[in-house]
Amino acid sequence: MDAHERFSLYDKQTIELAKQDRIRITKTIKSMDGVKLFNGQEYSVDGFTKDGHIKLSNGQVLSKNSMHYTHGYYSTSIGAQGSDKRNVLVTQSSASVGAASDKQFYVSISRGQERCVYR
Repeated sequence: MDAHERFSLYDKQTIELAKQDRIRITKTIKSMDGVKLFNGQEYSVDGFTKDGHIKLSNGQVLSKNSMHYTHGYYSTSIGAQGSDKRNVLVTQSSASVGAASDKQFYVSISRGQERCVYR
């Protein structure tokens, strides 16, 4: 086994959250009660404990020191695979033309259940 298969690298960032914000889990982690929160799941922030931990819409509490979550208002095409949304906005800059393909375009537009807008 190559050494690169035994570890992952991440860029730690601080994000600001407020009540009713959406967050998306980016790697399977556990709540403070030990309940698994799976990669790709989205939750609303229901509030915060007095110690600053994050109360989620599923009743679980996420430690303020947890990692592997981000804002849940947008996703890449790859990250959106397996999930459907009522409305989808697909944007692609000229800088990402090299990553474009008919398959990638299909994945992007097929997430929308009612409407897809391409810009």
